[in-house]
Amino acid sequence: MLPDAASPGPASLMMLLAWFGSLFTAPSFRTFCGLACGFLAQAGRRTVCGMLAVEVDDGGTVHLFFDAPPESPTTRGFAGILHAGLDGLNADEVLATPGEFAGQLGLNDVVRPLRLRGMAAMLARIKRQVREPHR
Repeated sequence: MLPDAASPGPASLMMLLAWFGSLFTAPSFRTFCGLACGFLAQAGRRTVCGMLAVEVDDGGTVHLFFDAPPESPTTRGFAGILHAGLDGLNADEVLATPGEFAGQLGLNDVVRPLRLRGMAAMLARIKRQVREPHR
């Protein structure tokens, strides 16, 4: 969650982020804030932290931003698949992506169900952010 008036972060972080704000466009600044807050909130060793941000530009084109540590190759792979398939599509095309598309790719035969649920959750979050871009 990004810091805002409803859930402010430490004053020093808020001042630092405010200073950096003039260096970015508004959408890229939100992404930067997410990365900065995620970095500061790292839970420790062997904890998988990742970042997923979705932007819909004025023309309705969806842009996806992912980050996951090198220690999470499955998460990075799923993010790469989602990015390759969805980034640059219009919002309606992203929303029309079937939740079971991993099966259509043949992943059911090589990836465990728990992992596939994680990928489905990533897709669901992308769709939710496309429907509610300012949330």
